[in-house]
Amino acid sequence: MWEKYFIEKHDCERVNKNEKRGDLQKNGRYYEYKSSGYNQDNSVHIVQIRPWQDCDYIVQSISDDGAITFVLMHAEMMLEMQKLKAARAHGTQALVNNENIEYRMTLKRDSEHWNRWINNYRKEDEIFQ
Repeated sequence: MWEKYFIEKHDCERVNKNEKRGDLQKNGRYYEYKSSGYNQDNSVHIVQIRPWQDCDYIVQSISDDGAITFVLMHAEMMLEMQKLKAARAHGTQALVNNENIEYRMTLKRDSEHWNRWINNYRKEDEIFQ
């Protein structure tokens, strides 16, 4: 639902899943969109991270007081996966020579990691205007 809203609001183009370039395209750039609603553990849960896809990332933390949007280049997301200790998502097991493993990670609000994301990746709503 949030992905569809974001695409319509920012006049983005939906990307065909067969392209393996994320969810949307805007101004010649491809993005994987991730959103996480406010939850009891005060965290942003980012799931189904696909490192093999050739795209950047938009992560939104959505709560009653609005949305905070983060935009990370592919290389930045790979670094954050290390820093936040990303793990395999959905119990996927590593198969021999399988590079297409999806990952998940959690960003706790009001933590040093949260503050780093706010300082380095937060973007205002008009980034796609």
